[in-house]
Amino acid sequence: MSKKDFKVMICKYLHNDLSEQIKKVYTDDDYFNHKQELVKISSDDAFFIIGILDGKVIGTCFVERNEEDPNYFLLSDFFVLKSYRNKGYGTKIIEGLLNILKKLKAIKICAFANNEISAKIFSNTGFKKDLSIKSFGDIYPDNENAIYFEMKFGNDITR
Repeated sequence: MSKKDFKVMICKYLHNDLSEQIKKVYTDDDYFNHKQELVKISSDDAFFIIGILDGKVIGTCFVERNEEDPNYFLLSDFFVLKSYRNKGYGTKIIEGLLNILKKLKAIKICAFANNEISAKIFSNTGFKKDLSIKSFGDIYPDNENAIYFEMKFGNDITR
């Protein structure tokens, strides 16, 4: 993986080509077919973090700001194309996401890991898991076996 060819960025405004690239990530192995409409949602309070390699979106994560607490963010639909998995790109996307959210003054970031790979990435990047939490208020994960992860920011990331 060449660092100069890979970047992580925030996407608040989706143009047609970018929207289509993100849809391709989410339909790569039919895991997110029901999420295609989600790709149309972007604003200051709901946006995508995307990993780009050689001008192509290879992974993404949807981020929503909590309506009641603007410093609290929910991550969902974290996904990396199959051919780029187990090569460090997922970790780089989450690390980039953390840097972006820190600049947005995030205090707390929450996510559900729906599989072993994302659980490992969240753990390795400093998230703590809490098996007692099963929802974000009225938001429930797609998979009942999903594991809740959380990270809090202070002056430094606390683990």
